[in-house]
Amino acid sequence: MKTVADQTLKQNDAYLQALTEIERLDHAIQQFLLSRPASQTAAVLANRYQLARVLSDAVSEAVKPLSTMIGAMNLHDIPEAFENEKISTLTLDTGYRVTVSTLLRASTIDSDNGKKWLRDNGHEYAVTETINASTLAALAKQLLTEGKELPDDIFKVTPMPSVSLTKLKATAKMKKD
Repeated sequence: MKTVADQTLKQNDAYLQALTEIERLDHAIQQFLLSRPASQTAAVLANRYQLARVLSDAVSEAVKPLSTMIGAMNLHDIPEAFENEKISTLTLDTGYRVTVSTLLRASTIDSDNGKKWLRDNGHEYAVTETINASTLAALAKQLLTEGKELPDDIFKVTPMPSVSLTKLKATAKMKKD
């Protein structure tokens, strides 16, 4: 039967191996970032952007299982283990402390009735009226196509460049507009 020390040692070996690989990856990414091409043409920058996005997507994909594990440990595993052992805090030999507490979240199922209930019960301070930023941006875009604008003394509208990367099914020739 494996002891806690044996399990910890095996976990530490896997941890150190993963940490070493992350350090190598960090170094490789830093090298990529430092290797700025002398030419800054649209084609060179677009290709570099595509490479950076592929690297970023690969790193994000690689850490998903770790994020999933952390989520499961946060929501289920650690709270259950702490409850079973009747503890709320555990100090580790590594200089970290793990604490389980309760975070309360609330949301409305029925917005109109929720606002009414809050007002009727003296909690009107919790009711706020908001303007959805995405909806406002869509309205600003629609108005611009109609030759109109949102009043600039009330709203701030900022056009920003947006770069998209789309993987094509077949290799397409570079097209300049």
